[in-house]
Amino acid sequence: MYNLLDEGVREFIISIDSILYDIYSINRAISQSIFSNLMRNLDNLSEYINTEDLFISLNVVLTNSNYKWENISNILIFAMERNISQVKFQPVFDDGYLYQRAPQLLLTNKNLRQLKIIRRKIEALHLPSDFTNSIGFWSDLIKFLSGIKLNPLKCNVSENAVLLHKGVLKFCFWCQHINYGKINNNLTKSKVQTIRRKFDEDLSKCEVLPQCFCLQPIDHEWNLRKS
Repeated sequence: MYNLLDEGVREFIISIDSILYDIYSINRAISQSIFSNLMRNLDNLSEYINTEDLFISLNVVLTNSNYKWENISNILIFAMERNISQVKFQPVFDDGYLYQRAPQLLLTNKNLRQLKIIRRKIEALHLPSDFTNSIGFWSDLIKFLSGIKLNPLKCNVSENAVLLHKGVLKFCFWCQHINYGKINNNLTKSKVQTIRRKFDEDLSKCEVLPQCFCLQPIDHEWNLRKS
């Protein structure tokens, strides 16, 4: 870590789904010693925030194992006490592997009651908008799990992201027929511009998938799908 700081690295995004190993290890199969190192590195890194121009973000994947308010509040308090820049929550998504290997982690409508409690408690905290997800995120997640179709008020993915999904480069999960091609294909500026124009034309057809919650910034909000 100190070598990274010495080399000028000033932005760190760290996935940490709980500050308690018993919960964290359900989401991610790592040893107690690795988890302890992660927590120690976070503490060490946070000591530099006031003396260095650092951005530290915690990435929290919400699953059926860690979505309760006690875990959410523990993470937020942990981050605030260490002046960590940002905490981004996002729901787990099923990429085909998860459903077969760990279907118990998927969020469903059975989680709605607790998510509504979380939304109410976070709203009461009046947290800074650049620190963590807006109340709109929690409302949209509740709508999504209730079966309501969402679409983007504005898509922030297509202009600044390229995803590798099953060997194909793309910037959107819902729009399967618009992609850059396989990873070893040659790309030209003209082809990229053509693909982006096609994407913009098809954006009105977007039906939000869980992946998009992961890719959008923390202040992003969705809209109800118009029939």
